[in-house]
Amino acid sequence: MNYARYMRVKIFLLTVIVCLVNQPISFAVDTDLPVSATQFNGDQRGNFGFVLRDSYLEASENSHLSAYANGNTYLCESLDESFCANSTFTNWDAIVIAPPCSIDASSICINRLKVVDESGTSRSASLIRTIKTKSQFKGDLSKNLPTGSTTSLWKIETEQGANTYAVHLMENLQVGNVKTDKFKPAIFELSIAEYVERSVPEAQTIGTKVMTYPDGKQGLINAGVPSKINCAWQEQGVCGVEQVLNPNLRFEISFQIQSELQGWLHGRLTDAQVKSEPINESLSMMTISGLPSFVPTVSAYVPYSDTTPEMKAMYANSSHAAIGDTVGYVISSVGNAALKYLNVFSNVLKDRATSKLGIWSVGSLTSDVASARNPCLTNSTGFIGLVTSNAMVYADAPPTLEDGSFNYKVAGLHYNPDGSVFSGYYGLTISSSVVRCLYAMNEAPISATVSIIGESGEEKVVTTTIVEENNWVRLSASGFSFSNPEIKVKFTQVQPPKAIPSPAPKSTVNPKPSITPLRQITCVKGKSVKKVSGSNPRCPSGYKKR
Repeated sequence: MNYARYMRVKIFLLTVIVCLVNQPISFAVDTDLPVSATQFNGDQRGNFGFVLRDSYLEASENSHLSAYANGNTYLCESLDESFCANSTFTNWDAIVIAPPCSIDASSICINRLKVVDESGTSRSASLIRTIKTKSQFKGDLSKNLPTGSTTSLWKIETEQGANTYAVHLMENLQVGNVKTDKFKPAIFELSIAEYVERSVPEAQTIGTKVMTYPDGKQGLINAGVPSKINCAWQEQGVCGVEQVLNPNLRFEISFQIQSELQGWLHGRLTDAQVKSEPINESLSMMTISGLPSFVPTVSAYVPYSDTTPEMKAMYANSSHAAIGDTVGYVISSVGNAALKYLNVFSNVLKDRATSKLGIWSVGSLTSDVASARNPCLTNSTGFIGLVTSNAMVYADAPPTLEDGSFNYKVAGLHYNPDGSVFSGYYGLTISSSVVRCLYAMNEAPISATVSIIGESGEEKVVTTTIVEENNWVRLSASGFSFSNPEIKVKFTQVQPPKAIPSPAPKSTVNPKPSITPLRQITCVKGKSVKKVSGSNPRCPSGYKKR
């Protein structure tokens, strides 16, 4: 692993390009083995190319503690090592591969793995061992630095025999001045890969070592050459050959993690469910389950003589290209760099993926990327939401909230390796309380509409589902194709009808009859006098009113 690769690990979700040096690049597989990778046919000299892959698929990832000063990177076995302890490094970086909790539960660790089949039968995994690597380091919890371990191997017994899995839980922590400050976790990545252990003579134990570059600066590279076979893990002469995951098995894994890393997560799984419970002030136990996701990917190479001006600009500063060595870049499927390479190599790719990988993985968004401007998100503690997709390329940030909709960008090629049209999937799990805060909703049930907007603005027809239970809203959209759609999710709420007050009933008591007062007048006719009474009295004929 060279210095550029190391820096990609440091800032995993900020899109980075990795140049593999020292030898011509080759991502090949033994076609007799049931693996899910494709051949990157670039062994010969004189080619430029790239391979698109998720960062989770790194068998060469291993624990190491490094420090940086004056453009140089150094390896340390611990903070107490004399050289490292007495140096004035400006930045420290730790890649920690988590152990099983049965070995060390003091910090980040893997607690339990199990699978559930289509019939609902659950089987728990047992720990086989952790693999050997050439680089580990001793931690210091007073500085919030866990001890670096290695990938752990597990097995699950079935009626047909044992299935074996490699679990890779990585945490990246960073600090400036370690003498005055503590390490702060930046990201975590978690992946599960099924494997079959095989004897592979060219496989070597992986580690990290310091290398001096042509400019005289020190950087980090892999100690041990990765096997050409797609290994989920490897040791000297041994390879855990990666197998295609069973699409009908639901994997469930529980692990301890620093609570501040929960926030927004993203991953490669479908029908995901997440639970998080605090252990103490700094640690939480997360449980994540879901089915594997099958993701298309690409690799391509072009002879230097056939490269376009855009391609030439990509390798213009490579000293290896200058002497005719094949140069290949490993491009993260997260972010804008992948889109750039898909566009530049479009005439080579012909809008068709070169392979399809079965992946089960999840990771956190970096704190600077995931931090939202909305107080409903920034004031939330613990797990907020999980975005999942089988898109070839996806955004390196949580969904953006614009005009009342959560918007999310994905991209890819239209066709699978076999020529069939690729069908996209998008899933979102989000806290009900966060949704209610964002939309000022009450406790009435939440619903949602999902729109897939194509590049020309047309809305695509998709199948959607939404469920709200246990304070979580889970929705999914499937059946859409690419190239570059935008997914819009708008939450709504059906309010119960307001009660209309009934008019007050009229009184049924009979009112008292009104009484008109009587009047009396005096009428005279000569000497005759009469008094007449009534409501409107009148004098008789011949009489006059006195």
